Amino acid sequence: MSVSLRPRSRFLLTALVGLAGGLTPPAVAADEAAEAPAEVVPTSPADVAWAEVTALQSSSPTVTPWAEMTPAQRRESLRMNDVRTQALEAAVTAFAAQFPDDPRRLEVFVQLSYQPPKYITGFSSADDEMPGWNSIIGDEAKMAAFEARQAKRIAEVLASPDATKRQVGGAFYTLFVEARGRFMKDQTSARLQEYLDVAEAMMDRLPDAAANLAKEHLGFLKFHGTAEQQAAFVARLESSDDPDVKQMVAESRGDFSRFSGIADIAFTAADGREIDLGKMRGKVVLIDFWATWCGPCIGEIPNVVANYQKYHDRGFEVIGVTLENSGVRKDFDDPANASKLKMAKAKMLAFAKSKDMPWPQYYDGKFWQNDLALRFGIKAIPAMVLIGPDGQVASIEARGEELERQILRLLPDNS
Repeated sequence: MSVSLRPRSRFLLTALVGLAGGLTPPAVAADEAAEAPAEVVPTSPADVAWAEVTALQSSSPTVTPWAEMTPAQRRESLRMNDVRTQALEAAVTAFAAQFPDDPRRLEVFVQLSYQPPKYITGFSSADDEMPGWNSIIGDEAKMAAFEARQAKRIAEVLASPDATKRQVGGAFYTLFVEARGRFMKDQTSARLQEYLDVAEAMMDRLPDAAANLAKEHLGFLKFHGTAEQQAAFVARLESSDDPDVKQMVAESRGDFSRFSGIADIAFTAADGREIDLGKMRGKVVLIDFWATWCGPCIGEIPNVVANYQKYHDRGFEVIGVTLENSGVRKDFDDPANASKLKMAKAKMLAFAKSKDMPWPQYYDGKFWQNDLALRFGIKAIPAMVLIGPDGQVASIEARGEELERQILRLLPDNS
């Protein structure tokens, strides 16, 4: 089966919101019922047909906050969302066939890449206690057929003179992620060139692409490209006026000034422990911005756990900063919201225990308004900040095999 946009790409907020039209991650949509567009009385056959599409596009399968759902409710919500998405594809396909030049079709074409149908047949037993998108078992043949249809729709978006910049960005990001996924499964020179061609075309078409797109590409080049390719790409970004891109270029050269003070934060952890990073001088400390709803974060947990178990006795510490989705969006100090915040914290702690994560967790239940995430400009997760024994930020890319390499480089006793 070819690779389509899975949960990993849904957490790159700048890419999705800036270029793909503010598409809401499905797991989040369960918390926040989509606002229906202002009611407009259809005045033409196209308007009548389009109203049927938007009715599916804006509907929400549930109003129960995701964090408060039982496992059974989560599975049912996922199934309902899957049925709705299949209906949305059918509706926009019929609309496009009847009104092939109507530009409104393009928005839904792009949306389907970010919220594809899964054709759910069941759920994996591994996620019985907290089922989510990663635990879905879908009909592989039907998904492959959808992806073939979706590839044609994405090509249509890119070829259309009516496509907006964000629609073009969303379409290119689809190709970008798919090409990268194919390379990761089959790391041949041909697959690498295929990915590089897509990335080059995307940057040519969208020179002001969102910083997270540029950061993803630079991160890919660090692991799979050459030093020359990295340098050429950074040089290409020098002229950007986007402050986030400027920051990314500076950080690629070791300027981590936005994290000033991160090595001195102090807080009461979710389990009651008093934490003061200022007292951890002489140790290597990983600050891991994550969440239980984040698929890529969960995917990285075994790697962090393995390194913690291997190097903790030699001075390696981990601090979690969890962007839990409590369902509360404002008035966090209101007693009426206390039960939701408490429930989300308890579920996070139970999850951490089940994954053998003994390190302390900073929790405030504010989702993307998390105090530390806002303070240090965290716009996508997982985000990992590695602090050396001297209290200075040593890396913000320490994931996968790179984490162990950096730990060994930084430990005072690296023999």
